[in-house]
Amino acid sequence: MRHLPWLAAAAFVAACLVWLSRDDRISHHAFQPWSSHNSSSQGLSLASRYLAESGRTVAALQRPVDRAFLPADAVLFRVAPDPRAGDAKVPLFTAAEEAWMRGGGRLVLAIEKKYGDVDVRTGAGGPFQKSFPIWPGVERLDLLPARTLEGIAMNGAHALFLSGENPVVARLPMGRGEAILSAVPEIFQNGRLAIADHLAFLERLAGTDRPVFFDESVHGGAGSTGVLEILGAWGFGPFVLLAGLAALASF
Repeated sequence: MRHLPWLAAAAFVAACLVWLSRDDRISHHAFQPWSSHNSSSQGLSLASRYLAESGRTVAALQRPVDRAFLPADAVLFRVAPDPRAGDAKVPLFTAAEEAWMRGGGRLVLAIEKKYGDVDVRTGAGGPFQKSFPIWPGVERLDLLPARTLEGIAMNGAHALFLSGENPVVARLPMGRGEAILSAVPEIFQNGRLAIADHLAFLERLAGTDRPVFFDESVHGGAGSTGVLEILGAWGFGPFVLLAGLAALASF
């Protein structure tokens, strides 16, 4: 009989953990839109999971590149980062990011708003066309909403896909590496990954034998949210209280 409280507490904890693992609200709301941990239609969890299950090494980058180690041949997806306050003096990439790309890294920057010295024009364009013979199997992308790339940084870029005469996807060579710029980050979202050639586009960008990272530092991944705050946001506060009471009763 003396072990009964412990068994009851263990059963309660197990039941709560099972409930927690089956609650879709956690992955839907605990992570921001555009996060590779978010499983809602606006998240990128399917892209991350698909690449991982296809044999690639996939991880989340929780800190800026200048404080993180990235393999020289890695691919970093930075999708819909928070725009940098419209300051024209802020560079598109940091010195550490440029050095990493020049050594062979690939940074995929998909933006919906002005970012650094790249502008995004909404509502412009025309008929979609592939303008460079690259990535077999990627011929059609869903361009809704219609956006194109502009700005000083585009002067040295090669247009890969066009909407009319304006680039939608472009390549910016950086030494042995490159930056791939896209004005349509929505194509990587869970709700649109299966449309047109979006999945094939994701595969081509990730490469075959390259480690893949999703930049979570631009989606609050480097924040300092406390455990109690997270549990409270999940509605898990009663579990903490009851677990404490069960431990006290057992003692």
